[in-house]
Amino acid sequence: MRARAVTVADTPTLIASGGARISPDVVRIKVPTGGATVYVGAANVSSATGYPVAATETFEWSIAGEAIYGVVASSTQAANLVEQGD
Repeated sequence: MRARAVTVADTPTLIASGGARISPDVVRIKVPTGGATVYVGAANVSSATGYPVAATETFEWSIAGEAIYGVVASSTQAANLVEQGD
């Protein structure tokens, strides 16, 4: 398991990369209390098209060869990330 913080900007920011793995890894993203909503999705994610992860919520996804990007509506937002797997 690897834990780290990532700063998500108002342009698509790479949060986690599945690389060339065949077996899925699990990624959990949590936005701290009082934080701005982070929208997650593909490389072209926007606040209009992304899946919203609001403050205190957790987003969990199994990735195998996929990447997860995030974006905020304005400014930046720190998010906590835990990756589990290979």
